[in-house]
Amino acid sequence: MIRPTLFIIAMMSSMMVCAELPLFYGSAQFGVSRIKVSGGYTFNDYNDSSGATEFGWNLGSRFSNNIILEVSYIESDGHSFAGAGDSYDLKQKHVLIGYSFRLGSGLRVTPKVGTTEWRIKGREGVFLNPGEEDESDNNGSDVVYAIEINNEAFTKKFFRVLPAYSVGLHCSWTNTDFGDYFSARLGATFQY
Repeated sequence: MIRPTLFIIAMMSSMMVCAELPLFYGSAQFGVSRIKVSGGYTFNDYNDSSGATEFGWNLGSRFSNNIILEVSYIESDGHSFAGAGDSYDLKQKHVLIGYSFRLGSGLRVTPKVGTTEWRIKGREGVFLNPGEEDESDNNGSDVVYAIEINNEAFTKKFFRVLPAYSVGLHCSWTNTDFGDYFSARLGATFQY
């Protein structure tokens, strides 16, 4: 069985031979996520769910054949009102490959697939917890799926500050060892 990381490295090598000089881009994002934790990764061995605010960034290349290669970092900080409930913080590093195409004028859609290296830290809440609050720290790797939708036409019409700039929606999801994860982030992308 080939690990996803080795597959992506092989794809990157072959595309660099086939494509012309790529367009480079970077993006900063802010949004929300839902972390669903199950089994032995929770404090009470039942399914738990945590909302989180998150920020992230990505750096990538789009080649002349519209294949993209991207690395990204996403950090999700779990919520718990006054520390009453359990909360989880998730940090992820993604390596993604995708294909970018236009829908109409100015709308660019990019589905992606890749691998994620994740680390999840949990904090047990104080509500109905008579003893010390427990903490957990786990890590692993899984396959991640993502889609990015950028609106270049809207940006050029209303934000004429930078010519190679767009706003977009970034979504990613994965079924990990600890449970399910989904996020939606708004971001600004700069191309050069």
